[in-house]
Amino acid sequence: MLQRSSIHILCFFLFCAPFIQAQDCCLNHIPNPSFELTSEPPSGIENWTIVESWINAASNNSSYGSPDYFYQDPDDPSATLPNNSFSANVVPVDGDAVMGMAVYFANASLPAPREYIAVQFCPLTVGKMYEFKFYLTQGTPQNQGYSVDRLGVFFSEGPTYQSDLFYDVEPQILIDTVFSNNEWQEITYTFTAQEALDFLVFGSFGANSEITANSLNNSSPFEYAYYFVDNFSIREVGPDVEIELPIDSVAGICNGETYTIDTAYPDATYEWSTGDSTQSITVSEEGLYSVTVTDECLYGEAEILITSGIDTVITIPATICEGDSFEFEGETYDTEGEYTLTYTAITGCDSLVVIDLEVLPNPINLVFANICESENYEFFGNTYDSSGIYSFALESAAANGCDSIVELNLEVFPNQELSVDTFICEGLAVELNGELFDSPGQYTQLIEGVSPFGCDLEVNINLQAAEANLELRDTTILKGDQALLLPFFSGIGDIAQVQWSPNLNLSCNDCFAPLAAPSESTTYTVEITDATGCTYVNDIQVDVLERLPIFIPNAFSPNDDGFNDLFFPTGSNLLIEQINQFQIFNRWGSLVFERSNFLLDDESAAWDGRYNNELLSNGVYVYTMEVLLTNGSTQQFRGDVLLIH
Repeated sequence: MLQRSSIHILCFFLFCAPFIQAQDCCLNHIPNPSFELTSEPPSGIENWTIVESWINAASNNSSYGSPDYFYQDPDDPSATLPNNSFSANVVPVDGDAVMGMAVYFANASLPAPREYIAVQFCPLTVGKMYEFKFYLTQGTPQNQGYSVDRLGVFFSEGPTYQSDLFYDVEPQILIDTVFSNNEWQEITYTFTAQEALDFLVFGSFGANSEITANSLNNSSPFEYAYYFVDNFSIREVGPDVEIELPIDSVAGICNGETYTIDTAYPDATYEWSTGDSTQSITVSEEGLYSVTVTDECLYGEAEILITSGIDTVITIPATICEGDSFEFEGETYDTEGEYTLTYTAITGCDSLVVIDLEVLPNPINLVFANICESENYEFFGNTYDSSGIYSFALESAAANGCDSIVELNLEVFPNQELSVDTFICEGLAVELNGELFDSPGQYTQLIEGVSPFGCDLEVNINLQAAEANLELRDTTILKGDQALLLPFFSGIGDIAQVQWSPNLNLSCNDCFAPLAAPSESTTYTVEITDATGCTYVNDIQVDVLERLPIFIPNAFSPNDDGFNDLFFPTGSNLLIEQINQFQIFNRWGSLVFERSNFLLDDESAAWDGRYNNELLSNGVYVYTMEVLLTNGSTQQFRGDVLLIH
């Protein structure tokens, strides 16, 4: 997973000298940015030497360390990367490879075996703005070695190798806070090149005394800080590479025609004089049009002059009423709109005859009326008592000279009847139309003038008693354990609300089944409200035991006197599922007795002081016992017992 976040980077001016390298530097000045290109097929963990373009800034000095190259087989996407002694896993940001290095050694003197990586890239152009970016992580789990500050990138002209220089100067890019992240973090820096730099080194800078190192695990044997990097890039920001756009300088159209101007350069930013921002535009008017095209690297401008011929247009206005028609040149038109007849003028442009036909509507005056069942409605001398639409035409009565239509939309509403099924809680009443009902039964209420448009409403009520069952079972736990408070509830509909009290040592006090971890025996009360609005209350007792109720004697006398002749665990089986194993050893560590899978107070599992049917000598014997609890966990007991004849 990639995590982008801001990081404090100290930035300095860049200084360099010109360097020429045969490479397309348009999109990324850094070759092989994700370490995918190798001089030979990689096979898991490899040395940096097989990675093309990248070098070890340690040069040939064997006292310095060298970075590590990690490659994940794309045919096995389930494998983690890396899988080595650094105890961390990463997934590449891009591709199948990452580079790793130990940038700091806690107890090493300088020059130390610190590890650096370096690359020679396309030289920067003075005055241009660039964005430098790479990704950094310590991988996961993050539990070995150190996290440090003063990680950075040093830019130079030509190769720069590891030497005391790295401890005496500041890099141009410096992370001056301790970097500790188990996910990839994007490191970004934007700058304007002052000289043509062409080489960079990544690692840690400064003497050990200047570096802050935070231990990831105090018990870890690793005495160094290890980091992974991936996906380096230097990209130009602010285009100034001019391109030539394939746009003619002049084009002609006739009125009504269109012309498409296409930059033929996809995936860029476009600024047209028309305000458009697409790759191409279509125009229909003469004039001078211009466009500017930019992307990450390129820039281009073009202009085109659009000229037009003369199209003649004759417009014939016509007006008819709805239902009439208009005749022209043997054609009949009865729908409003513009109808264009095209002829060709001697100039080659069009000569147009446009019929602009307007169809005037017959105005409709709408009248809406509602009556209740058994009522009548009077309209234009007629009486109506059923729902429907009734129309009347008044010839040429409209202001536009067309017919005027009067339309009655009549709706007859019946007297309404409503059946209601509802519940009544014990000891409560339901109010309807000012009357209280406190016992189950069938009731009818007539409410006048409350249905739509003032009609009567007859309400038939089926009032039922709300019944529910709420049970809780008391429980016992060991101090420090949790108990699940699970109600057995059967009510009506869904549960609307749950409330537990007291709100002490509960995982939640408004959920159905909370976990309780009281430090002492506690009675909890639950109130459950169901969909009817009725509330039911019950209690549960949670008893808390300080320890398991197990007693193991410290001495016994197997002399067949009927008193204390056997050695076995006793007590209450509360919270105990069984004794998984009970073993007794002599002082030399030899097993003299063993029993498995039994309960407390089981004399059949007791030791009678014998081994191979012979009574053993007086002395101290050691016992061990594993107890399986009802919650699935186990507890171990160990002690000694004195055998006395």
